[in-house]
Amino acid sequence: MNSKQFNTIKKRTVIFDQDGGLDDILGLILMLSMDNVEVIGSCVTPGVCFLECGVESTLKIFSLFGKDDAEVAKSRFYGQYQFPREWRPYSNIMNSFPLMIDQPFNQKALVSESADEWMIKKLKESKDPITIMLTGPCSNLAAALEKAPEIKEKIEEVVIMGGAVDTKGNVEYFGHDGSAEWNFFW
Repeated sequence: MNSKQFNTIKKRTVIFDQDGGLDDILGLILMLSMDNVEVIGSCVTPGVCFLECGVESTLKIFSLFGKDDAEVAKSRFYGQYQFPREWRPYSNIMNSFPLMIDQPFNQKALVSESADEWMIKKLKESKDPITIMLTGPCSNLAAALEKAPEIKEKIEEVVIMGGAVDTKGNVEYFGHDGSAEWNFFW
């Protein structure tokens, strides 16, 4: 790709649906650093985080990037098969970094709707299609599509991090064969 092609990359509006792990927080930082991505908000599922810590770190990251208008919605879903407890403290650790510990954030950016309801609202309000970036379980998007199937017309693309192809999965749960990956197993 030459520089002229790179400069013509289409700008995307993104809803980031994540579960508060280190990879999710880094993904948010990377997207907020990109000129061709406009992250309008994030859904946080208590997957690889404890919900309040994941929400707080997401709000703080938005604030660090001057995106105090980006909204954050809490998921109402807690997986039947919780992620292992030892996987879940990363957003709390992130909140303890010197740069983050005293970082002010816009508490008003935390919306009252559940993540699936917020996603429906944002998609319906948008005049342009939105890309959904999923780095956690697909529960919020699945619930949103079940409640309001017409929103699929407003979804430009769904990008999902997950799955275990030609490799062992990362689910080590009693009675499971180990082939699944947590985001899909959830």
